[in-house]
Amino acid sequence: MNISKASTRSSSSKHRLLIAGVVASVAVFLGVRAMADNAYNIETSDTVGSTVTYDGNGAGGSAIITAILSQPGTVFGQGAYSATSRTYFYDAFTAADGPGGADGSLEIFTEPQTNSVNATPGLSGSDLAGGINYVSPNPGYVPQVGDAISVTGPWSPFDAIPELGGSGSPPKVTNMGALSQGNAVPATPSFTIPQILANPNFSSQSYLPLAQNVAGYFSMISNVTISGESSSVFTNGNMSLTLTDSGGHTMTMFYYYTSYSSDGAMAGALVPTQHVNVYGFADSFSSTSKVGSTIVTNWSDEFVPVSFSATVPEPSSCLLAGVGLLSLLAVMRRRRS
Repeated sequence: MNISKASTRSSSSKHRLLIAGVVASVAVFLGVRAMADNAYNIETSDTVGSTVTYDGNGAGGSAIITAILSQPGTVFGQGAYSATSRTYFYDAFTAADGPGGADGSLEIFTEPQTNSVNATPGLSGSDLAGGINYVSPNPGYVPQVGDAISVTGPWSPFDAIPELGGSGSPPKVTNMGALSQGNAVPATPSFTIPQILANPNFSSQSYLPLAQNVAGYFSMISNVTISGESSSVFTNGNMSLTLTDSGGHTMTMFYYYTSYSSDGAMAGALVPTQHVNVYGFADSFSSTSKVGSTIVTNWSDEFVPVSFSATVPEPSSCLLAGVGLLSLLAVMRRRRS
């Protein structure tokens, strides 16, 4: 079914989570980098809204871009939607750190860096925390998978996505650039639907219901079917569909046309009707209800698709299919499509 942005998420900007409590004082970026850190420490220790620098914290592994979710520009759809376009204004990507990306992963969501005279990442007067001290944003930087990055901006979780940055102008991210490029990319983790739905509330703060080894990761759910669509193709609007695995477990797949250009490029493409592997990332959409005099936050887990691939049949399935084909050939000639 089609989901309008207005009914679920802000149409002009991503709706930020509001966290009650006192926000601790933080160093304001004025040509000096915030202390470098890794995803796990940011997720479990930093106060929402505080300025953080994410680069994997040097020792133990860099923060490597694992997937590009959205890029600025105008995107046209396919087929019946080939004349339909949407303009996206943000860079959005996932980056993981630690050996093999095991320590944690964040989503970076920001306007492009365009307002600086310092076009090349490099040391600028001092080397803080063993990393690069940018004096200002890096203009013209285009994130690429395999880049080892350093990003400074507000810690701003959104829909349980551990996110750094946020929407709005001027860019919330004050520093962003590649420390190196062409690095080995951590393997894409594969999760089952029950693993995503486990919701252990790993953080000492209550706004991250997803498991730490799930939240923020570009990941895969394998061998699922997609149902619940009112259209045979992806449309030029958000859609809420259902993923079902071989064990009958289900969860929502949220086709996020309005926020991510990777989904915008799917408009007009056929919704898969066979078993597929879905690549993307998990989020958890929050709503509130009142129980007596208490306001309760309810979380609904979703998986946002970025791409799909065909499943590979198990060897036993291939064997059975081969036996069936031989039997068929014994009695009739197979027609070519």
